[in-house]
Amino acid sequence: MRVEGAAWAFPISHPERSFITVPFGLHQLSAQVFVERGGAWDQGGAPSRYYNSFGAEVDADLNLGTDALALTGGTIDGNGTAKLDGATIALTSTTGGIGGTAAVDIGTAVGTTVNSAAGAHLIYHSGLSTSQVTLAAVGAASTVTLEGNTVAVDSALANSGGTLAIKSNTGDVTQGAGGSLTASTVNVTAAGGAGASGAGLVIAATTSGSVTTAGNAVAGNMFVDLGTAITAAYTFTGNGTGVQEVLVSSAGAITVGGNLNAGTESLFVQSTGGTPGISVSSGVTLTGANVGLFGGPIGLAGSISATGGTAWLEGTNITQTGGTITADKLGARATGTTGTDVITLTAANVVNTVGAVNGVGGGAVSITASGALVIDAVAGVGPTG
Repeated sequence: MRVEGAAWAFPISHPERSFITVPFGLHQLSAQVFVERGGAWDQGGAPSRYYNSFGAEVDADLNLGTDALALTGGTIDGNGTAKLDGATIALTSTTGGIGGTAAVDIGTAVGTTVNSAAGAHLIYHSGLSTSQVTLAAVGAASTVTLEGNTVAVDSALANSGGTLAIKSNTGDVTQGAGGSLTASTVNVTAAGGAGASGAGLVIAATTSGSVTTAGNAVAGNMFVDLGTAITAAYTFTGNGTGVQEVLVSSAGAITVGGNLNAGTESLFVQSTGGTPGISVSSGVTLTGANVGLFGGPIGLAGSISATGGTAWLEGTNITQTGGTITADKLGARATGTTGTDVITLTAANVVNTVGAVNGVGGGAVSITASGALVIDAVAGVGPTG
């Protein structure tokens, strides 16, 4: 028998991916084409006739099981993306972690422990829950970035002394039970909205922070709980359609000691709970298309900038002791029921204040203009009770 042939084998795909929950997946696909010629004989030294054939085949390399990667003595660095889909990752380098500008593509990993002393950038293919990530040996001035299609902040995640960045690529950054973000700088970027109405995205920072949404006027709203002692400066940016709402809300009396800037979005600060109240410190500026303060006694030593929009103050009593209010429309309402519940505004650069400026329940109204002040109060000025 004599057989002669030629074949060409080539790869098709190298997915290395499981498509179901069970750890059974496709490692790679390959194919080959071939041609053969052969014959057989029982007498003499050669066949009397040769037969030709040709064909093709596809090979699938299937794997059962999961992989685990432990980096214990080095770093992952460079400018590319290391893909570790489906693995349980333990990056525990005592000297680095993830360096350079590299990102580690976690895929659909169940859990990840990261030594973030040198920073880390983890990318999840689908939804990311912060409870999947454990930060160990946090280093000062490091940056930890967690990125997923959606992000649920459902654990207390901290990068003390460094930067913590949370990013959702296609949906919302939502707030779960027990979830919080703590770092010197906290940056949140959401393709949809951030936080949840009534709960807010719990953020604690001592230096600075930002929240950016890309949704429309409804889905792109931001609900943030910065605690009752706000010392950081925050920038809120919405690049969706229409004017989005930025609601900074917390239970208890709030002291605003850092600038809050919503740019072209509306900024509202709300104090709720048993002892509500808002105090805006001297030198602090609250900026937005519209700016509103709601809840308890309101003390304004800082400034409000709502150029072209409305500034609205509503509390049991309202006292301005410094700063300026810049807005096209000014509304102030004292909701208390006694004569001591008053509105006292020393408002510089308040132009065309259209609407009621009133005190309820016999409270006094005192407005002293240190700059240009024009009142066109169609609903009246003074006590209404």
